[in-house]
Amino acid sequence: MSYNLTDEDKKRIKGAEFYEHAKVIMQSFEDYGCVNVGEVYHIAYTNSEGSKNYVRRYGSERKDKFMVIHKDEGFIFAKRINSSGGMSKDVVCLTIRYPSKSYTLELDDEQAESIIFSKESEFDPFKEGKNLAKKKNKARNINKKQIIKFADELVAYQFVSTLKQGDKLYDASTGFGEGIVEWRVKSIVKAVTNREPQTDWNGSLYAYGNTQDDRDHNTAGFTERIVVNLEAQGELPKSRRWINRGRTISFVDFLVNSRRDYYSSRPSTVDDV
Repeated sequence: MSYNLTDEDKKRIKGAEFYEHAKVIMQSFEDYGCVNVGEVYHIAYTNSEGSKNYVRRYGSERKDKFMVIHKDEGFIFAKRINSSGGMSKDVVCLTIRYPSKSYTLELDDEQAESIIFSKESEFDPFKEGKNLAKKKNKARNINKKQIIKFADELVAYQFVSTLKQGDKLYDASTGFGEGIVEWRVKSIVKAVTNREPQTDWNGSLYAYGNTQDDRDHNTAGFTERIVVNLEAQGELPKSRRWINRGRTISFVDFLVNSRRDYYSSRPSTVDDV
């Protein structure tokens, strides 16, 4: 007995619960069947701009590595090799999380080379991570000496008052020099704050003003407001393309409790040490 599907039938079949998702997993199950335990992979995909990219940690410029730790036919389970040369605790099913419809598993170059030259016993998937961890620590220690931070508000304010148009500052997404952006002082605005600093009943300063800069300066007891306008130079790193090329800062950005670090010179990277 046969049945001729109507257009409505086809529409309902396609919209059946989990049908399309199950098809994607079934295809991945078949495509990943040749993957073996112990193999290390990078995971590639095509981004929204149509260019090739890789799965990586947020803010990182280095490709993630995944080691296959278990295989249940076409279901492949892996752990991420972290930057310190160990493995993460989390286990991910590559078949489901990174289906072959959207992703491609690429064997690690060093492992592929060891297979080609019959030196698989010499391949250490953690070697690169351990070496990288040492370089990160070295770069981080160098960069710490270049961070501009002050514990005293007045000293931070005095530093900002010395900045002039054309001066350079740097920041980065990590302490070891990933995602470096060079900032140049575009302009400096000085003005009297909206109100004189006020004190409460026990003599503590509190803030008045229409802008955060006014409130910051008032709270610190400064009657003059200094605002520095920065402009990013050159092409932004891929990991930081989302940031605004213009930025406004004041003395609070150089206090020890500031969430962002600025450097007096270009930070060192793992490739520099």
